[in-house]
Amino acid sequence: MQVIRSSRIVMFDVDDTLVIWDWQSINPDAVGLVQITNPDANCTELVMPHNRHIQLLRQFKARGHTVVVWSQGGHAWAESVCKTLGIDHLVDICMDKPNWYVDDLPSEAFMKSPIYLDPMNPLKDKRWGIVEETDLEKGEK
Repeated sequence: MQVIRSSRIVMFDVDDTLVIWDWQSINPDAVGLVQITNPDANCTELVMPHNRHIQLLRQFKARGHTVVVWSQGGHAWAESVCKTLGIDHLVDICMDKPNWYVDDLPSEAFMKSPIYLDPMNPLKDKRWGIVEETDLEKGEK
């Protein structure tokens, strides 16, 4: 059994969180795109790194958080994305996205609110619930 000895854990999704699939609408010049090998489909995918989320991941790690990256596309896809983006040394666990969780409490009772930083416009950032900027600066989100 693997034991995570940390009360500071942050989870990052892959698709449309660490990498953006529909990059044409926000990056029509195709600047800064990367090719990532999809190990399950045995092909490469062209995606845009979501640099604001990648920077946020770096900040959480620098503040001592355990970093988990997951994807509904599976653990192999998550691992390939992390390696291609050059963040694999910052990630503690790559895994499939969970299908369910079993708990006596709803996730809102023990998890902080989700964050989504707009890839191009900070004015469009989404912070569900109450999230203070100081929480982000401290790495508390």
